[in-house]
Amino acid sequence: MICLFLIFVFFLLMLMMGWGSVGGQYCHLLVAGFFVLISCSLGLVVLLEVNTSSYNTLYLPFLFSFNLDSLNGSLSFSLNSVSLAMVCLVVAISWAVTMYSSEYLKKDPFRIRFYLYLILFCWFMLVLVMADGLLGLFIGWEGVGVCSYLLVNYWSTRLQANKSSIKAILLNRVGDMGLMVAMVWIVEKYSSLDYIYFSSEWVTVSISEVSSNGGNVGLKFICLMLFLSMMAKSAQVGLHNWLPDAMEGPTPVSALIHAATMVTAGVYLTMRTVSLFEATRGANEMLVIFGSLTCFLAASIGLVQEDIKKVIAYSTCSQLGYMILASGLSAYSVSLFHLLNHGFFKALLFLNAGITIHNFASDQDLRGLGGNIFKNTFTYTMSMVGSLGLIGFPFFSGYFSKDIIIEMQRFLTYPDFGSHVGGGGSLLSFKPTGRLYLLFSWYLSMLTITLTAFYSLKVLYGVSSSESKSRNSFVSIKLDSYPDSWIVKGKSLVEEFKRVVGRAWEEWLRQAENGRFGKVWGLLIGNDS
Repeated sequence: MICLFLIFVFFLLMLMMGWGSVGGQYCHLLVAGFFVLISCSLGLVVLLEVNTSSYNTLYLPFLFSFNLDSLNGSLSFSLNSVSLAMVCLVVAISWAVTMYSSEYLKKDPFRIRFYLYLILFCWFMLVLVMADGLLGLFIGWEGVGVCSYLLVNYWSTRLQANKSSIKAILLNRVGDMGLMVAMVWIVEKYSSLDYIYFSSEWVTVSISEVSSNGGNVGLKFICLMLFLSMMAKSAQVGLHNWLPDAMEGPTPVSALIHAATMVTAGVYLTMRTVSLFEATRGANEMLVIFGSLTCFLAASIGLVQEDIKKVIAYSTCSQLGYMILASGLSAYSVSLFHLLNHGFFKALLFLNAGITIHNFASDQDLRGLGGNIFKNTFTYTMSMVGSLGLIGFPFFSGYFSKDIIIEMQRFLTYPDFGSHVGGGGSLLSFKPTGRLYLLFSWYLSMLTITLTAFYSLKVLYGVSSSESKSRNSFVSIKLDSYPDSWIVKGKSLVEEFKRVVGRAWEEWLRQAENGRFGKVWGLLIGNDS
């Protein structure tokens, strides 16, 4: 019943959104905020229950099922530590964005349509992360793609918004095609789309036997198609062009979809099909190489951007590369840890960027946004907190997750270095392993850390320089008291609280080796002992 409530509460919310046009300006805000807050609270309660109880998963099986000659399937939902972490991320960011949008779009005559699109997106995202098989994931996968198109094109009278939304949905069709082809091949070879089949030990053993006998062409093709779908949805290098252009949508859309939720769907797909990637020779190497290339190239492009939202968008691409890189190192719990941390501090960055843009009458050029530190100290402080998390400054949430990824790369590249710490000698005196792709990815990751610090400080300097070159700066500050809104400040404080408690995520995920969370990953990789 808990799974059912989390799924269908958003349907009820969409039906009630019509009251917003009758009950006044803030009626739709109260309705949306109330229901999303209930979902967020319920997700946290279930997370604690699953993490402290003797069972690892809550099931809602067989919502409907079908039995064909070559396919046995069902649409069912499940909640375990992995899916619950994603549920908490989705509903928490959704609540913050809902409260933020009440001020950001308070003068928009079509704001109820925006809330409907937003809630529909959240519903499809919950279906994606709670589905117990590729069939339900595909329904959510297609739904979030359509909702992304609608939200990016929300201001449909703008030509660039039309172009960006079409570009986003067309490039995502490439990934959708890959997922559909992979599902067809999985049905043809294994007659099932349920995760429990991929996670069972005997199937993993049988796949490994096929791989060892040289008959793994079909399995490699399945992994290639899954990788293609992940590349498109998570904006990896080669199919990343849609993400920066999608910044044409409202800033709350960028915070929810293109920072915390939809773009992480590809990473989540990789986690769910982990046994296929682990059993395929060369699959992890492909993830490591493309992840490290995405980290470096996206950071390099972001370094020369002058649009504040595009800088943050390219930083999202770069951080998604770290998640894929960690998955390629078989560190799926670390990848999830960085995903959760990234969702919170990136949403904080986007929403505070929206406040800055609003103050300067929609001017997004960093060269014209100076003086924000004096005009709105609160917004600048929150932006600095998010930037420090992105950089990986010590004791901020991003520091812990990125440090684990870099340390794992270093250990796999120089396995003898750890045993000689304190014994003298530099890193260059140790010989790397024969796997050159690890050495290549490690150097790119280290260089990316430096580039991340540069473009993050560039954004902070752009909004804090003593004088603004924007002709709109003085007019906009007088016209709008937006940054003083208690709703916006409350949202920023909530995001700051999430950033501070990010350390608690690490303590919880540290159970990956010997706790109940580890049992879930054991099921995912086919080791249920």
